[in-house]
Amino acid sequence: MSSETVSTDPGAWIEGGAEAMLVCTAEGEILATNPAAALMFRRSDEDLRHGGLDSLFSERDRALFEKFVDESSRVEKAEGLLLLVRGDDSHFMAEISTTLHRADDGRKLSIFVIRDLSERFNEKVALPEAEAPWRIAIEGAGDGVFDWKVPSGELWWSRRWKEMLGFSENEIGPELDEWMSRVHPEDLPRVRSVVQAHLDGSTASYAIEHRLRGKDGGWKWILARGMAIERGAGGAALRIVGTHEDISERKLAELTLERSRNALD
Repeated sequence: MSSETVSTDPGAWIEGGAEAMLVCTAEGEILATNPAAALMFRRSDEDLRHGGLDSLFSERDRALFEKFVDESSRVEKAEGLLLLVRGDDSHFMAEISTTLHRADDGRKLSIFVIRDLSERFNEKVALPEAEAPWRIAIEGAGDGVFDWKVPSGELWWSRRWKEMLGFSENEIGPELDEWMSRVHPEDLPRVRSVVQAHLDGSTASYAIEHRLRGKDGGWKWILARGMAIERGAGGAALRIVGTHEDISERKLAELTLERSRNALD
C-alpha cells in the first residue's frame, strides 16, 4: 500500500484530474468523482455517488467486477479491462487502474482512473454475435487484434497482428499455437500461467509483457492484453478478445538504462 497519508477530503485527491477518476471505499462506495467521470458515464456527480461502483459495471461482468474491487482494496496497484455502463444504458469497454491510499483518518481508499476504450473496442464486442467493426476500430490504433473461441480452439488474427511479426495475410493459421509457439522460452511458463488463470476465471482480464519471435527470427517485445467476453455456467472462458501492442522501443530503452546503471555500480 502507498505509505503516503493524504487528506480526509477525497475530492481534493482528484481535483483537476483530466481523466475520469473516482475515490472509492473497499465496499464499493463512491466518495468523490471528477467532472471527467460525470462526462464519461453521462451521469451527475450525485447520481454516481448514490449508485456506487456496483451501478457502473455490466451485469455480465458481475463476478469479475467483485474480484476486481476486492483486489483494488488489498493491493497497492491494480489494473483491469471491464465492460462498463453509462447512464443511458449504453456499454463501453474501459481500462481501469487503481491505487490504494490511507487517509489521515485511517481509512483505506482507492483512486480509480478509468479510460474509455470505445475507439478500440467497438461496443458490439460485448455481444456474442459481434462481427468485424470492433476489430477494425482497434487496428486503427496500430495494435494487433485476436478473437479466440476457446472451446473450438479457433482463433482470428488481424492483418496488423501478422504484420507486426513480418508475416503476410496467408502465412498465419487460425490456431493458438501460432502465438504460443513464438513466445520466448524464458517467457512461456509465465505467459501460460497468466492466460490459464484468466481462462479459469481467476482474473478480470490479463496484461502481460513478453517476447515474440518474428518471421526473421528476431524478437519483439509485446504487451498482450485480453478479456473473456463470454463465460460458461462454471465461469470457464468461452471467448476471449484482446490486443497485442509492439513495445519493443520502450523495452529497449528500459534495458539500455538498466545496463547504464549497472555499469555505474
